[in-house]
Formats: sequence, structure tokens, C-alpha cells
Amino acid sequence: MTQVSQGERVRVRTGHWVLIRPLGREDGPALVTAVERLSTESRYRRFMSGAPGLSEDLADYLINVDHYDHEALTAVSPETGDIVAVARFVRDRAHPATAEMALGVADGWQRRGLGALMLRRLAGCAAAVGIEDFTAEILAENRPMLTLVRRVGGAETTLNGLTVMARMPLANRLWEKPAAA
Repeated sequence: MTQVSQGERVRVRTGHWVLIRPLGREDGPALVTAVERLSTESRYRRFMSGAPGLSEDLADYLINVDHYDHEALTAVSPETGDIVAVARFVRDRAHPATAEMALGVADGWQRRGLGALMLRRLAGCAAAVGIEDFTAEILAENRPMLTLVRRVGGAETTLNGLTVMARMPLANRLWEKPAAA
């Protein structure tokens, strides 16, 4: 078992602590609340929708992870117990060495190094189950996420209208850099 599978207490760049652990079914209500607390812009950037919250079907999908083909890690604030970030991948059935990844960070926790930390932890989990590449569809206007996947994941990007398709090889040595602490 990895440190993440047991839960790992980590300090982000600003000195705040988070507990990173796998998302579980019991996290459903907290995940719904976390999404509702996102700003309209953050929800739009993460879900490409301005919906104020998660539908019941989407919430169910997001918490039903098998930790092999579909993994989700959460960062929880020890001070409040709130979910402050979620990083996930879903294996591509047609290309089992590839997985689509997604990342969401609570507005108040952005620009603290938490996104990079979560992405690196997720890459470690993915590599452990035979995934070699991440892909991500990112809104072209989402500069912070594009910067993150290029800086941390060494992403190659292709503009596709209003979105950018990013491909990140997990063998890229950029993943090995420690997260800002």
C-alpha cells in the first residue's frame, strides 16, 4: 500500500496542512458541498458547466471509484474537515495504458501548490496500476490549469476550438520533482 492509500498529511507551500487520501463513498455529501462552494468560474473550469451543483447521477459516478480503473484522491483540511481538492483519473477502456485525469481545487486553496501536489500523487497512483499517460480536456481559457499540466506533467497540448487536449507521459521526470512544501 502507498502512503496515499493510508492517508498522508502534507504541508502546502503556504504552510497549511491537508490530509490526502482516497475518496470513498462516505465522502459523497462532503463532495457535493465542496462543488457547491466553488465559484461559478471554478465550477465552469472543472465541469465545463455553470450548473450550481452536481446532479445525483454525476455525484454517484464521482464517488463510485474502484481505485484501479477509476481513482480519486481528496485533500481534506484538518482544521475544517472540508474537502479542498479532488484529483481523479479514469482509465480509457480502449487504451488501458491511458487515463483521463481531472483536478479541482477549492477557490481559497488555489495558488498554494495544492494542485501540483495532488497531480503528482495521482500520477504515482496511476503508474502503480499500469497507466503510462494522462490525458485531459481543458478549457482554452483555463490558463492556471494549462500552466500546471505543462509545468508538472510536461504536457503536450493541442488546441481544439474552445478546449485544449493535453497529453502527459507519466514517465516524464517532471513528475518526480517534490511538491512545494
